[in-house]
Amino acid sequence: LWAVVCNAGMNDGGEIFWTNTDIIQRVIDVNTFGVVRVTKAFLPQLCKSKGRVVTVTSAASMYTYGGMAPYCMSKHAAKSFCDGLRLEMYRFGVKVVTVEPWMFKMSRDRLNEAGGRGRLRSSREEPV
Repeated sequence: LWAVVCNAGMNDGGEIFWTNTDIIQRVIDVNTFGVVRVTKAFLPQLCKSKGRVVTVTSAASMYTYGGMAPYCMSKHAAKSFCDGLRLEMYRFGVKVVTVEPWMFKMSRDRLNEAGGRGRLRSSREEPV
């Protein structure tokens, strides 16, 4: 095995006040613990082959945007996991890389339709 690419991600939520904690947990479970689980499952093979782990995080791993805090939290954590893993895997010759793309056109359009930058809102009508 030469490489593992972790590219799953989701953003289901909005402003913290309006977002149920179960939704926040699901975002973190997919975006952070998904990376952890997949990476750990293949580390023995990657150590043997001196392969690499490539994880797609996001520009949200470096900045936090209003209305996107759960997503940003999960991407911060995934990036931190990869930063630590990079240091630990150096001695095995395993490379760990993060890719941090900015929003592509569809994401920008969604933000604009939601009322401007950082204003994505949950579909909930009342705080939970």
